[in-house]
Amino acid sequence: MSRSSKAILADRAERDAPATAASAAARTAVTIEICDDLDAIEQEWRRFEGVADCTVFQTFDRLASWQRQVGRRAGVRAAIVLGAPTANSCS
Repeated sequence: MSRSSKAILADRAERDAPATAASAAARTAVTIEICDDLDAIEQEWRRFEGVADCTVFQTFDRLASWQRQVGRRAGVRAAIVLGAPTANSCS
């Protein structure tokens, strides 16, 4: 091999730096909302389930059922964090 791995990685890092910085900035531009009403976010949650990797313990049906049967009786209030991409005003 004519070039060292360090030299190859350094070249790639330098070449990819502008794209990496731009994509990092885009990833940090989000709107956060906290919701305590499961019924209000059901459709959005179900859409997310269709594209996200999740376990049975993260499904809307499982958590809504738990909230009705256990949480409500124990006085637990849901706190669902919703995150959505927003326009990046820093560019």
